[in-house]
Amino acid sequence: MENEEEEDKIGREVFKTFWMMKTRFNYLFSDIGIQGTQGRIMSLVYSGKALTPISIAQQMRLTRATVTEHLNELEKRGYILKTPSKTDKRSKVIRLAPKGKKAEEEILKKIAVFEEELSALFTPEELKQFGNFLSRISDYYISNETTLRRDY
Repeated sequence: MENEEEEDKIGREVFKTFWMMKTRFNYLFSDIGIQGTQGRIMSLVYSGKALTPISIAQQMRLTRATVTEHLNELEKRGYILKTPSKTDKRSKVIRLAPKGKKAEEEILKKIAVFEEELSALFTPEELKQFGNFLSRISDYYISNETTLRRDY
């Protein structure tokens, strides 16, 4: 019984922390006008690799339709550029526009502020351990993709 209570408590704490972190990130990025999935897309594109909508969808484990919707919005707002692929005329290569590069640099600065906030809460050893726990969780869901979309 005690194990079940601990598991329930961990689940509740993860859920509560998720919403707190989401709220914090949305606040940090609100002046940039980028939230959630669009920010993740921009971070991928910022890496400098030539990405297509299909490759973004695969890396983010989203549908092509969802990615296309976000890319269209980002393009309309001047954050990204779509150019024809040199190897596949049906496909587009996604790059950050100057406005997108500036926004991504601001996002990275704000992530650094967030990291400083966390660093103040934990010792260096605890931060390392926390990072390892987060990586294990992320790796689990990446390698068990069907778990991401499973109903309970």
